[in-house]
Order: sequence, then structure tokens, then C-alpha cells
Amino acid sequence: LPHPIANIFGHGGYLIYRFSDAAGTPIERVAIDGRTNLISKELWSAYSAAARGARNWRDYLALVKPETILWREESPLVSILLAENHWCLIFESGAEKAKTSVFVKREYFESRKSELSSLNCS
Repeated sequence: LPHPIANIFGHGGYLIYRFSDAAGTPIERVAIDGRTNLISKELWSAYSAAARGARNWRDYLALVKPETILWREESPLVSILLAENHWCLIFESGAEKAKTSVFVKREYFESRKSELSSLNCS
């Protein structure tokens, strides 16, 4: 999936691991992770707004500039993204209360339609 990835707080550690080489050196940046002492107030505030689906939810996306969004389905942001025309839901996984949704930009989905399916983009 294309980078950068906007992720929820709880997925950052795994993404750091997943996007590192064999020596443990990160290859891709992670938007937010559990190292709270490294998260700026601006980023935390923007992330918090996105997680709650607040009016300024776009601030987090403006800071991260994601091509992919990895988000918990219980968050209002998932419903917001489904209602927009810009993001395509391409994957869901997990138990009901911990289901994770994967969105990509519509342009990416359109360019890979033969390989991907989407619940909200055709």
C-alpha cells in the first residue's frame, strides 16, 4: 500500500517494526506511535480530533498527508471517510469491537482496480 500511512495510536509500534529493515532501521515513517514523549502537541491534538470525528478531523490528514489510512472501525472517522468521495475502503479485519479498516485514496484505487475491491468505490 502507498505511503505515508495515517494510523491510529495503537498500531504505531507494529508499523515501526513492519517498516524496518533486518537491522531494525525504519524504512518508512510512522504517523503516530506509543512514544508519547516524541509526539508534538499539534500532532496529538490533530490525531485526537480525527479519532473523535471532530469538526477539524482533516487537520491530522493535513499533517500526515496519507496515501493510506489504517483506522479502527469504531471511530467516527471511518463513517466520515465512507461518506466522502476521496477515500476507498479496501479491507476490513478483526473482531467486531476491534475491527480495522484500510482506506486508500480514490486515485490509487482507480489505478489498481483490477487488483483491489472496495466496499464504497466502484
